[in-house]
Amino acid sequence: MIIYGINTFLWASPFKTQHLPFLDKAKGLGFDLVEIPIEGENDIDYVKAAAAYARTGLQCSICSVMGPGRDPTYEDEAIQQGGVAYLKHLIDAAVTMKAVTVVGPHYSAVGRTWQATAERRKRDLERCAKNLRQVARYAENKGVMLKRSVLH
Repeated sequence: MIIYGINTFLWASPFKTQHLPFLDKAKGLGFDLVEIPIEGENDIDYVKAAAAYARTGLQCSICSVMGPGRDPTYEDEAIQQGGVAYLKHLIDAAVTMKAVTVVGPHYSAVGRTWQATAERRKRDLERCAKNLRQVARYAENKGVMLKRSVLH
């Protein structure tokens, strides 16, 4: 079965509760799924969003937006934990909104570039894997699937 989906970046950024009528627009255009990038943790009333999804019959997908303070690969422990906490927030939002997935990339801040030695790259990847394993266990316990974007 092919699922026809759209990401709300096409209409609003950041997507907020006031933008929920875009779900009706997506339904009217024939979409089956609407993917919402969650930029700010307080931008959306997840209960109202769940009601909008239920009313329209659309499937929900949540997209991570990994900013500079949300990087599970970064050397600074506080920034790593910011990424872990944010991803757990998305998982909790997914449960409330009955999302089919939380998609990413989840492994690094958007647009991050770095020139690293092989040893540094190895440490970064080990750090990232350690943090994402923690997030994956949390997601599994909540019945949420983490994926690369369903719209790619």
